Amino acid sequence: MGMALYDQGRFNEAVESYQKAVTIKPDIADAYYNLGNALRNEGGLDAPIDSYQQTIKIKPDLAEARNNIVFPLQASKL
Repeated sequence: MGMALYDQGRFNEAVESYQKAVTIKPDIADAYYNLGNALRNEGGLDAPIDSYQQTIKIKPDLAEARNNIVFPLQASKL
């Protein structure tokens, strides 16, 4: 559900969907990664970082999470 909402540009609703997913099943790295992407598209800085960090904890080899965490980290330093 989150992916469909994200693809439609409905980021706030996608965030809610991903948050429900990680609450139900907190060991799914892809849900945290997609949550981070949706939060980043909403314009948040700290929340995407937390989601990407959680992704990396669960799945350290997910290069996309390591790459995407750079954007909000750089923006938060501005």
